[in-house]
Amino acid sequence: MKSITRIWALALALTAALCGSAATRGDITGDGAIDIADVNATINIMLGKAQAVAAADVTGDGKVDIADVNVLINVMLGKATLDDDEDIPGVGIYLGITGFNDQLYVKPVGLLNDMTRGAYTAFVDGLPMRAGTLLYWGVHQSLKELAQTPTPQDLTDIVMVTFTDGLDQGSLMMNSDYRTSTQYLNALHTMLQGRMKGIQLKSYTIGLRGTDVTDTQMFAQNLTQLATNADYATEIYNISDMAVKFNEVAQLTRDESQSQDISIRMPGTGSGTKVRFTFDYSTQGSDSQRYIEGTFYLGDRTLRNVKYVGMTSDAGTLLYGKQDGIFVTFDFANTRTAAGAVLPMDNVQMWTYITSTNRWQRNSEFTSADNTLTSITHHSILLMLNLDCSSSLGTDFSIMKTKVNEFIDALASIAPHMTYKVGGVTFDMVPVAGGSFTMGATGEQGTAAESDERPAHTVKLSDFAIGRTEVTQALWQTVMGSNPSKFTGDLNRPVDNVSWNQCQQFITKLNEMTGQHFRLPTEAEWEYAARGGQKGAATRYAGGDDLQGLAWYSATSSQTTRPVATKAPNELGLYDMSGNVWEFCQDHYGTAYYSTSPATNPTGPTSGSYRVKRGGGWDSQQAECRVSNRESYGPGYTKNINGLRLAM
Repeated sequence: MKSITRIWALALALTAALCGSAATRGDITGDGAIDIADVNATINIMLGKAQAVAAADVTGDGKVDIADVNVLINVMLGKATLDDDEDIPGVGIYLGITGFNDQLYVKPVGLLNDMTRGAYTAFVDGLPMRAGTLLYWGVHQSLKELAQTPTPQDLTDIVMVTFTDGLDQGSLMMNSDYRTSTQYLNALHTMLQGRMKGIQLKSYTIGLRGTDVTDTQMFAQNLTQLATNADYATEIYNISDMAVKFNEVAQLTRDESQSQDISIRMPGTGSGTKVRFTFDYSTQGSDSQRYIEGTFYLGDRTLRNVKYVGMTSDAGTLLYGKQDGIFVTFDFANTRTAAGAVLPMDNVQMWTYITSTNRWQRNSEFTSADNTLTSITHHSILLMLNLDCSSSLGTDFSIMKTKVNEFIDALASIAPHMTYKVGGVTFDMVPVAGGSFTMGATGEQGTAAESDERPAHTVKLSDFAIGRTEVTQALWQTVMGSNPSKFTGDLNRPVDNVSWNQCQQFITKLNEMTGQHFRLPTEAEWEYAARGGQKGAATRYAGGDDLQGLAWYSATSSQTTRPVATKAPNELGLYDMSGNVWEFCQDHYGTAYYSTSPATNPTGPTSGSYRVKRGGGWDSQQAECRVSNRESYGPGYTKNINGLRLAM
C-alpha cells in the first residue's frame, strides 16, 4: 500500500536533499533525456551501488525498485510517458498539523484517509504540553508550509483552523522582522487575506480564554485578526465546545470536496408545458421544498425560465435537451442543496402543471432509477491545524487532543480515494483500512444463502485498496488497444466480455505503464469491501437492502450494462459492487473452502479449475447480487456479464 500513498513530506525532503534543484523525474544522469544510461543508473541505485537521488523514484512511492526500472524502460521504448501532471498528487483531503508552545511540532501536509489517519491521531496523542505560546510563529510557519506544498490541479479550498487558549509568548524572539506583537499580528492578518495558489484562504480561530489571560482585548483581537473575517472567529468557554466548530469545518470540507452533476430524462410533451422535478418526499408537487421547475418547448427541445428552489445549479435558466426517441434529457451541472450538500437522488419525481385544475400532476411512469443519472466528482482540500499545547491548558489538554482526533476521523471519511491517470483516462482507488469481519452466510443473507457460503467465519484482513468503480471500457481500451465489450456506445460503461486470463494480461500491462502493483482483489477483500469495511452495516447488498437504488440488475438494467457510478455507492464510496458486471477475484474457487480457510488474509485454494467471481451483473436476479453470494467461471472463457475491479 505504500506505493499508492504519496507522502508529500518525502517529496519535500527529496527536494531539500537536492539543495532546491529542479530534478527531472526519470532523468537520473541529468543529460536532458531518458535513455539506457538512466535505466542502468536506477539499477545501480536499487542494488545499493550508487547513492539514491529523487529523480530515480519515478513512481513516487518513496523507494527505488524494479517498478521504477520498468517505467523507465517503457518510457525509453515509447510505451509510456512521464507527463508533468503525473507528479501532481491525487484527489483527496490533505492535512498538516502544527503544535506550538515554546517550540513547534510539525506533521507535514499529506494525504488523509482511512489508512493514514492513525499516523495523524498518533501525532496528536504525542504532542507534549509545555510552557510558552508561539502562536504567531506557528501560524506563520503553517502559512509557509501551505504555500510550499505541492497541490492537486483540482484543489478547491484551502482551510486553516487555529486553536489557542492564551496570548502569544515568544514569537518576536523567533522573527526579527517585527518589533511588537501588534505589528506581527497585523502582518499575519494581511497574509491571511490574500490568495494562495489562486484560492482565497479560509482561516478559522477557536479561542478558549485561559484564567491567566488578563488582556482580554488582545485575546479577542488575536482571534479576529488570525481569522479570515470576524464570523470565522469563535470564543468558547468550555473545551468540549470546540467540537461544534470542528463539526462546522468538517461539513464545509465535505461539501466543498465534492460536486454533483445530474441528468434528468423526461418524455417530450407539448410546448408551453410547465414541469417540475422534486427532490424530497413530497406527496404533492405544490408542497415540495426542493425542486427544479421550467417550461418545456417542443420546437427546440428546451427547458426555459428554469428556477431552482431549495437548491442551486450552474446550469442556468435556459437548457437545451438531447433527444432520444420520445425522451429528452437535460443536464444540470454542479447541483447542491441550499446548504451546499449533495442532493439526494433516491426519490426524484416529475410533475406537470395542469392549468385547467391549477394542480400539479405526478408522472407515475417516471422513476429515479430509470430517468435520472448522477455523477459525483471529488475535489481536493488543503487543511492546516494549529494547536496550542501550552501548559496553561492543564487538564483541558487531553480533552483538546480527543476533540482534534475526532475531527481528524471525520475528515478521513471524506473522499478517501487516490486518482491515477493512464493515457488521459483517470480512475480512482479507495484505501480500505483492514480489520475483522464475518464472511459468508451471515443472518441478513437469509434463506438465499447457499452451501458454499457456509460456514460463516471470522476473517482478518490487512490494509488494501480497491477500485472505486469497475474497470471501464475507456481504461481497458487505453491499456490494451482494443475494446472487447458487447455493450458499447459509452466508454464509461464497465468493460465486459473478458476472461480471467485476459484480466491478468490487462493488469500486467497496466502495471508496466504505471509502475504500480495493481491486481485483482482476493475473495475476502472483495466481500469485506462490498460490506463497507469497518464502516459497514449488516446489509444484504453492497450499500443497503434496497437493491433498486444500488444496482443495475435484471429489474433495472434493461438487459445491458450501464455507465459506472450511476447508482448509489456503499459506505466506502464504492459503486456497482452489486450488479452491472460480475467481478473476477484472484482466488481459485472451492465449494468447501470456507471450512478450511485461514483466519488471516485468506487467498483461496492453492489450485482449481475455476476462478471466483462476485457481485452479480446486469442480468442477475436479486439473490445473485448479495454480498456473500459466490460464483465461479473458467479462467479462459469470456462472457458479456463478466468484468473486473482493481485492487492493490
